[in-house]
Amino acid sequence: PVWYLPEVARRFGCTEQHLRQSIFRMTNGMYPELITRPDIKIFLPPIGGMTIYIWGDPDTIPDEDIELTCRVHDECNGSDVFGSDICTCRPYLTH
Repeated sequence: PVWYLPEVARRFGCTEQHLRQSIFRMTNGMYPELITRPDIKIFLPPIGGMTIYIWGDPDTIPDEDIELTCRVHDECNGSDVFGSDICTCRPYLTH
């Protein structure tokens, strides 16, 4: 999920600047753009646990007669561990 920071701040009843500073602190400064780039209004939050990439219609998951391709993705060393904008596992996700 991508967060539109002005709307998230409005829903939390705080300023966008306060929200940005809070996220920056809670992620141990991993995303300095939150502070240095107020012109960027969206944020892709770090997602804990695992992510599942699905090719096909996710509404058909309960139907065992329909084949669905998926890949469980538990960690990306480039982005999840080191905070890089480059996903080092992208080549593996395409196969």
